[in-house]
Amino acid sequence: MTCSHCQGAGTCNQIIDGGQTVLLVGNPNVGKSTLFNGLTGARQGVCNAPGTTVEVFAGQWRDVGVRLIDTPGTYSLLPNSPDEEVVVDTVAGIAGSLTDPHISSGVGLAVAVLDATALSRSLYLVGQLAQAGVPLVCVLTMMDIATSSGVACDPVALQEELGVPVVSVDPRRRRGLDRLTRVVRQALIDRPRVVGIAADPKAPGYNAHLAPQSVQSQPTRVDITSVPYRKQPLRDGDCDTEALGNKDTAECNEALADMADAEAHAADVPAHTQALGNEEKRVHNAADARIPEDVLAGNTAGVRAHAATSVPAAPATPSASVLAGRQELSAQELAAEEAERAVALFEWIDALTARIGASEPATAKKSMSDRIDRILLNPVIGIGSFLLTMYVVFWLCNVFAAIFQDPFEQIFDSPDGWQLTLPAATFGNWPGEDWTLLSGPSLTQGVIALLTHFGLAGGVLEGILVGGLLTGMGVVASFAPLMIVMFIAIGMLEDSGYMARIAFLGDRVMRWIGLDGRVIMPFIVGFGCNLPTLAAMRTLPNSRHRIIAVILTPYLTCNARLVVYLLIANVFFPTHTTLIVWIMYVCSILMVILGGLVLKPIFLRGEQAAPLMLVLPPYQTPRALITLKTSAQRTWAFLKGAGQVIVVLTIVVWLLMHTPVVKGHSFGEDMPPSDSVYGTIAESVSPIFKPAGFDDWHLTGGLITGFIAKETMLGSLAATYQVGSEAACSDQMNELAQTYNPMSDEEIDADLAERIAAKDPLVAGYTTVPQARAAVDKAFTSLCVGVHLGTAEDDSQATRQMHEQLQATLKGTAGDASVVAAFAFLIFVLTYTPCLATVAEQWRQLGRKLTLCAVGAQLAVAWLLATLVFQIGRLFW
Repeated sequence: MTCSHCQGAGTCNQIIDGGQTVLLVGNPNVGKSTLFNGLTGARQGVCNAPGTTVEVFAGQWRDVGVRLIDTPGTYSLLPNSPDEEVVVDTVAGIAGSLTDPHISSGVGLAVAVLDATALSRSLYLVGQLAQAGVPLVCVLTMMDIATSSGVACDPVALQEELGVPVVSVDPRRRRGLDRLTRVVRQALIDRPRVVGIAADPKAPGYNAHLAPQSVQSQPTRVDITSVPYRKQPLRDGDCDTEALGNKDTAECNEALADMADAEAHAADVPAHTQALGNEEKRVHNAADARIPEDVLAGNTAGVRAHAATSVPAAPATPSASVLAGRQELSAQELAAEEAERAVALFEWIDALTARIGASEPATAKKSMSDRIDRILLNPVIGIGSFLLTMYVVFWLCNVFAAIFQDPFEQIFDSPDGWQLTLPAATFGNWPGEDWTLLSGPSLTQGVIALLTHFGLAGGVLEGILVGGLLTGMGVVASFAPLMIVMFIAIGMLEDSGYMARIAFLGDRVMRWIGLDGRVIMPFIVGFGCNLPTLAAMRTLPNSRHRIIAVILTPYLTCNARLVVYLLIANVFFPTHTTLIVWIMYVCSILMVILGGLVLKPIFLRGEQAAPLMLVLPPYQTPRALITLKTSAQRTWAFLKGAGQVIVVLTIVVWLLMHTPVVKGHSFGEDMPPSDSVYGTIAESVSPIFKPAGFDDWHLTGGLITGFIAKETMLGSLAATYQVGSEAACSDQMNELAQTYNPMSDEEIDADLAERIAAKDPLVAGYTTVPQARAAVDKAFTSLCVGVHLGTAEDDSQATRQMHEQLQATLKGTAGDASVVAAFAFLIFVLTYTPCLATVAEQWRQLGRKLTLCAVGAQLAVAWLLATLVFQIGRLFW
């Protein structure tokens, strides 16, 4: 089976050829993903579960010879989100799931990861897995924290009571992994199951392919009494004294369970049970029998209260669970049944923990994390520390990463080679001037040299390879530093435990738009660049929230759009430039809020508005190597996924701009945009914007180019305004324009004086600065090599010329309301699709259909808002 939107080392079912599947199942923040990384190493990949946007990691556990799947963290097998539904489907092995035995390798074993500091909460999930009929091995993590906190948790005693192997592991330090490997290898043969809890065909996640035949047609109960326990000696090397909590080898041998299953597996599974998984999931969702708060707290009384007071009314039609051979039950009866099952599980947990002596200390001892939280979760200090953290992340993504973006792009597309330069302004004007660290040749130089050698330089082939392929690859590569810095920053915050605190602090604000606090940090980074924000959204645990956040991200105004804001504001609002830019940022925030309010009833329909429940993990030292490896994997997944789309579309744009529609040009040569297919498309699109006041092909051409990258809009405007001017430019004028294009008026005059004194050939024929300056101004006025854009504050002749061109354009399209049309143009730039890279990443996360719908909606909303701004504004202007 091939899962959709797969990335990484292959699809989830192609990670390993053949063999069985082992599931890692556990609560959030118990070290499950760290354990997964330790067991699979680099032999892993990430994909979406079939038919969903839920991200699942799969890898090859080579030492055991199985496929290992890291399921999303969950507290219960009663699904309350798409992510939890994926866990239930995967455990049950239903048709079309990652573990459907008819398509791929089915579930052979589940490894339940238990938090030693909150054993009761973890045991609830263990009990549900036992009811689902899945063979189990339990892994205890965070033993060091439990010990330091005074929480009693004896792995040997727990193993005796559960009847399945229990291995104490420290995934962060890779302790106990060897013993876990040996235990799992044997468990795949012995199929150990929890004693005292039999498989229940009515239970959520029930796996009909694994459960013993004797329970497939009869209800079962939880036995909370002591269960006879058979013991057998360990094999040589199977006892890890350190991992078992300082027990000696003899005691370890006495504590081991007989992992042989007392009940034989059925040779064949009745056909009616194969439909049980899907039908059960539907029935449970209809009954809405979920008790997340009580599961988190281990509150048996709360479960009973839920059963008595929170059961919904019965539906008018009978339940379809008759397909599984069950008696027809109403939704009310199903909810009550599920509540009773939960009560029985809690009673089993209470009895088990009492027998093994697992308990919290009588007097709560404040940990270091508790003392830190008193500061970082303070309403005043906490917000301040949060803002400081966001500033550091923002600086890393938008200043530090920018140092590496240009050389990464230049490696592919620069005709002059690449150069890694440390700008003096990056670190407060240190070391006083820009410092070139490294430099080297580019791929473009190599391709041109190779084509020249074979006599193919300057042709269509060079244009496609250099202007299309390598340019697109350069665009993709330029995002790599930004992406990996973003992933490392988020990974470090998450690994340290502070990410959960950020979610807690920002939750109240994000609730307004149907999301929770975990999206606030990526959203803030989105004001620098949308792409790392989209990439960070893949870490959100709720797939519905991910969809909303991915669709809303393009409304976060990025630095690339800021350049356009400054140009238009400086031309049409010269005395209010700062105010206009500030208004654009406010509009950006309003668009996110309004968009969230619109999307909330669409994607969160039927989802309970439960408060954010987070287990705040203890603060820990981030693991640099693991975080770096994970960040590199996610960055590579982006480069492979989104990069393909970007490169292909970049080649398409190059072809459009070099395909003539008028005589006098040949395919592949440089030509004015108006003479190409690109210009024709821009001219044909421009009438659409007549109601918005800017139906001019120069501006629509800029918008089309801005779809590739907003940074290119200024260059596109310069190129389109250059049409018809090149014929009036001599070689000297072209050289003058190229030389002085980046300079201000004062710099131009000073340089001309030096060149005249030195009798430079560039100013041959001119004896005074005014004469030479007149020639430079003429070169700018003729727009020989584009427009001198200068800075937002610059007032050079070329910049004034650009201003005049834009003013004349909007004067012709909007008349006296040209200023209103300029603001409408800014609104459109803000709200339409930010760039091709963003669309490619949306495509990777949402799939083709939803991405096309999102882009279409963004364009429609942008046009509607721009039209409303112009039509209403012109009434008052």
